[in-house]
Parts: sequence; structure tokens; C-alpha cells
Amino acid sequence: MKIIYLDIFQYDIDRVDSVFYAYVNGQAFPDDKWTDLPLSVLSMWIWNIKENYLLPKSEFLLYFMDGPFYITCVKDGNLIHMKFIDNHYDEEKIVNECDMSFNELIEEILSATTNIITDIEAMKIKKVYDLKELKKSLKTLKKIQHERETFKNQDT
Repeated sequence: MKIIYLDIFQYDIDRVDSVFYAYVNGQAFPDDKWTDLPLSVLSMWIWNIKENYLLPKSEFLLYFMDGPFYITCVKDGNLIHMKFIDNHYDEEKIVNECDMSFNELIEEILSATTNIITDIEAMKIKKVYDLKELKKSLKTLKKIQHERETFKNQDT
């Protein structure tokens, strides 16, 4: 899975919006024109990483802000099975599935978060809602990544 964001634009006086989606198995989810609030979405996804990274087995959801779309994640060790769900009319439809390592998920979210913060700061918008929170979340994610790398290196 790859996180894609394009065309960041100012949504309101203090909010940014973007074309934002997951790209998996050659398919965009929810779709390649989906707009969302990427700062809020990434902050929620990082919170889920934080809550689950120490657990050997867990299940969690990665939500998009708008609409009935989310990703179910079943973690078993360092492997995650992901199902991409369209839940229109309370009818869960699995649109796509993939497996990836938990470390790869962390790397993907870390990369997208770092890039989006850099791009927003380059736009020089005075005050962006959720930017401060996303920066704090990014620090947390970097600590988690460092812990996992340190632990992995001790095992080898």
C-alpha cells in the first residue's frame, strides 16, 4: 500500500484539503479523486500505530474522515493483513486486500506525513488547523520507528 496525496489546497481559513487515497494492487482507494483532510486522517492513523505497535496481535481500523471508507488491519507479529472497505448503506464491501509488514506501514505513514508537513509549510499558510497535532504525532511515530529498528537490530 502506498499513501498518495496531491493538490493540497486551502479548504478554509485554517484548514487544508487534498486529493488523498491509498494505492494498493494497482487500484486507488477510495478512488483517485477522493478529497479528504489529510492532517486529521494521518493523525488518526498514527494514533492507531501507537496503540498497537507493542501488541503481538491486534485489530484496528484506519478511517478516512469523509464517507464510509476505512481499512481494517489485522496484525499478527510484524505482518498486517489489510482489507479496504466501502461501507455504503451499512453494507461492508471489501474492495481490495493486501499484506504488508507493520514496519512498512510505519514507513509509509511516516513518509506521507513528513512530505505533507513540508509541503504545507512551503505554502506559508499562517495557521493550519491540526498541523501542530500532526507534528506531535510525527515525533511519536519517529520514536516508534526508532524503537522497532533498535529492537530488530538486537535480534540480528
